[in-house]
Amino acid sequence: MYGMLKKHFKVSSSKNIPTKSLEEAKRLVYNWRPSDCFILAKTNEMIEEYDKGILCEKKSRVFTEWLDMSDDGRNNIFAGR
Repeated sequence: MYGMLKKHFKVSSSKNIPTKSLEEAKRLVYNWRPSDCFILAKTNEMIEEYDKGILCEKKSRVFTEWLDMSDDGRNNIFAGR
């Protein structure tokens, strides 16, 4: 999402989005949907962190729920939103 914003507004950081464009930025964020590739990559990253024991308890709990809801990250539950 941050990469999308930086590319859209042609800035080096999302912090550099012009104030006059904040409403547009909020609209873009609200309507952003993660791609299947993004979901798979992030799920795999979280699995590695979980296996290494470096996720805090809250993130571990939420991640476990995510895996249950998304068939271990294989289903993009955001696609139809």
